[in-house]
Formats: sequence, C-alpha cells, structure tokens
Amino acid sequence: SVSAESIPSIGKRIQYYGGYLQDDWRVNPRLTLNLGLRYETETPAYGVNDYFSFFDPWAPNPLAGTGDIPAGATGITRFQNRNGNGKYLYNWPKTNFGPRFGFAYKLTGSGDTVIRGGFGIYFGNPVTSALVENGNAPFGQTYSLAHPVPFSLKDGLPGTWLALPTDADLVPAWGTRGTKFAQGSASSLDPNRPSNYSQNFNLTLQRQWKKISFEAGYLGNLSRHVPSTAINLNVIPPSLLSRTDIPERSRRPFTVLNGDQSNVSIGNATYGISNYQAFIFKTERRFANGIAWLISYTRTKWIDNVNFPGGGNPSNSNDAIQNIYNIRGERSLSTGSFPNRLVMSPIVQLPFGKGRRWLNGNSVLDVLAGGWEISTLGTLQSGGPFGVTVLNGGILYLGDSSGGQVLRPDLVGNPNLSGGRGTPAVGVRGVQWFNTAAFAIPPKFTFGNAARTIPGIYAPGLVNFDSMLAKTFTIREIVRAQFRWEALNTGNTPSWGVPSTQIGAGTFGVVTSAGGRRIMQCGLKLSF
Repeated sequence: SVSAESIPSIGKRIQYYGGYLQDDWRVNPRLTLNLGLRYETETPAYGVNDYFSFFDPWAPNPLAGTGDIPAGATGITRFQNRNGNGKYLYNWPKTNFGPRFGFAYKLTGSGDTVIRGGFGIYFGNPVTSALVENGNAPFGQTYSLAHPVPFSLKDGLPGTWLALPTDADLVPAWGTRGTKFAQGSASSLDPNRPSNYSQNFNLTLQRQWKKISFEAGYLGNLSRHVPSTAINLNVIPPSLLSRTDIPERSRRPFTVLNGDQSNVSIGNATYGISNYQAFIFKTERRFANGIAWLISYTRTKWIDNVNFPGGGNPSNSNDAIQNIYNIRGERSLSTGSFPNRLVMSPIVQLPFGKGRRWLNGNSVLDVLAGGWEISTLGTLQSGGPFGVTVLNGGILYLGDSSGGQVLRPDLVGNPNLSGGRGTPAVGVRGVQWFNTAAFAIPPKFTFGNAARTIPGIYAPGLVNFDSMLAKTFTIREIVRAQFRWEALNTGNTPSWGVPSTQIGAGTFGVVTSAGGRRIMQCGLKLSF
C-alpha cells in the first residue's frame, strides 16, 4: 500500500494592535478610582502566498442548475486575492473599545474595612489555532492506495497523483460535485463573524481583624459571540426529516458537494453565550504563632449554550447541539458548572520544642517532640450537570444517516431516584445514579424536549484531602534537615465517574467506574 501527501508552506499571518489609557485617581484619603479605556484589534488571518481559502455555504454556486446540481444551490470556495476577494476573507472588527472602571473605598478611617468593585469589557481572541491551521484545502493533495499498487517503488509516484491545482482551477466552483477536484466535505467560516467579548464585574467587602482577613463578594462574567467547537451546518432541517420520499442529499441545505452525507463544518462559529455568576467567601490567617490558614468557598451558577473549544467537558460529551436551527434551545446549565466548591489549607506547627511555647529549653525532648508541623489541602466540590442522549438517535430515529445528528429524549418524569442516589444497580455492576424511567425516546423524526443538561441532577462530586506531617531538625544555626510524610487522597476516598447517559446502552443511568487512590510518600530535605 502507499500513502503520500504534498502540502506546500502556507505561511499564515495575523497582526494585533492595541493601546490603552489608564489613570488611578485618589479622590480623597478614603476613595480611589481606577479609570481606563483599551482598544484592540486583530486582522483576519491571511496567507503570505495567497494560500488561504474557505467554503462559503451561503453564496450562490455558479454551476447551480447544471447537471444534477439543483437550481438555486449555494456554496462556493473563496480564495484569497482571487475572484473578487481581497486579502482578508472575513471581516476585520475595528471598534473594539473596552472601558475599565474600578474603585476602592475605606469604610473606616483605619482602613481595616474596604469595599471594592469594578467593571470592564474584554475582547477575546477572534480565532483559535484550528481556524488558522485550516483553510488550505486546494493547496495540498493526499493520495492513498491499497494493494495492488500499479507501479514499482523504484519508479516513484506517478506525477499526476499529487498535482496541485493551477491558478485556473481556483475558481468559486472548486470542490463542486462533478468538477476535477470534487470534495465530499468542506471547512466553512462565517465571513461576517463578530468579535467575541465579555463583561466582567465584581463587588467585594474586605475586613482585616488582627492577623485574619475576611472577604465576601459577588462576581459575574457575561460573554457574547463566544466561539464554539466545530458545527456541521449540513444537517437535514426538522421539516424535512420525515420526507423520506425525497433523496437524503436533496433534503440537506447544501447540495453541491459529493455524497449524500456531506459535512459542512463551520469553525469558530460565534453562536455562544455564557452567563457566569458567583458568590465568594474567603478567610486567610497569615502565619503567626505556628498557625496559618486559607479557606475559600464559591457558590456558582453558569449558563451557556455551546461547548467551548479547548474548554473540555468535565461531566460528559453529550452537550452537542441537537437542532442547529434552534440554537436558543441549547441554553442550559453548563457542564462546567459546579454549584459548590470549598477549598481549605490549614498549617499548624505543634507548640513543642526550641523556639516554641513548651519544652523550649529541653534539647533532648526537642529532638523527639520539637519541630513537628501538620498541614492539609482539602477540596469539597459538587458534581456538574450532564445531559442525556439516545444511542444512535440521529440515524435510527431522525433518519439522518450522516451520524452527526444528536437526539435527546423526552423528559417524562422526575429524574431523581426516590431512594436517593448511589443505590446498587440491578443486573449491572455499578451504582444507579438517576431514574431512567424519567426518559423516553421521542416519536420518530422529532426532537426530544430534554434540555442540553438535565435540571436537578448532577454527576458525583469530589472529596479529596492531601496531608503532610513533617519534622524539622536543627543541626546548626544555618543547617536544617526536614523529614516529610505526605499522603495524597488521605482518606482513600473514591472519585466516582459520570453515569452512562445514553438511552439504549446496557448501563444507562449507572456509574460503572471510579478512580482515586491513596498514595503515600516520604522525603528528606537538607537546607543550608
């Protein structure tokens, strides 16, 4: 067999320009204002050799109405600096002004109680690396052939196999079915994509009492036009799902590519919204008299409608878009929304031995009882919400054989178990986590009414404590040795996996995996 590719150097470029004005104004001894204005803009990506292109699914195709391509068909390939296109193939936002405002006000003359707040607009990166790395379809060729190969290795590849398109081939109809370089899929980009931005705001109250500080506050982040992971635009519209009398290709919105299940993937689609709000409480004691701590608690609520690129999915992978013709219907709790999180890290030096409260003058007892220190890092965190889908629902029930359609069930009851979560599953090894009878497969050719994440049920949470016990030996004034015993996951607490969330799977609703184990280690450190 043989596989070979020819991809010339593309040379993508982007320029970023930014500037800011900022002033800290002390209005009076109690009030300070932070004022600012930022401007930033980033050019669209372009290729130094004019090697940049993308599929525009909405532009009229010049071959529409010829051959088996229906009249009115849309979808062309746009090439940089060709066919009436300029250097940039998508819009260049130039009005990205981001104001900043902050304040700090001392409620008392001593300054031990302060209220702080702020607001700002921040613009995100308009593209991800995936967008810059794509857009090279005509400028690289790949050839693969299994046995029997009709040539000898000593003769080399036939010259026509990896021939790149000429300038005459780079026309709007490039990739269209029936042409020399017909394609079965295409990478798309919205040429009018807006800038993504977020509005950040916060208000906190801080109090210092002796060596202990307290802080309580509220913060929010409202993001708009957030880029999402790649979305297939070429899915059958809901009104045509049941029209099996019409060929599948003809029921798709873009019919100019090869195949009945051609994929038109739009990258960095700016369809995303994100609303994040949090209440925070923190207390900290600076190290003194052998005691210190840092404790923080966060109560959050995060709502979004897309899975962000690079953001991962802490709960499961079932938050793909069910109906791209109804993006509003995707709005739900984010899979990254963990309602409660408590983190604590106390440090305690036992009050025995040299330089401490007791046994300070007894060098013999200091060797045994002095220099001990205990610390821990503990995390208690709620689980995240998750969604439920139908196994192979797009193919079996929606009739879209591309395999890219996601089908969610109908929510017909209370998904919470009457006896509580964590009961042993019946007939399957694992833990029953939610009521599977609350979900039903919707009628054929219809979408389910269940939200992207199911309200009221969450994946298993996290309980973890990492602990340390250490003893310091003073050999000389400038030479010390420390023995440390550390235990990761001190309580050997299991970390439960996410339950199976696909109707049709044999383990639907059951947690079948768990991780987490106690790891202990010892160390010796010499300081001089």
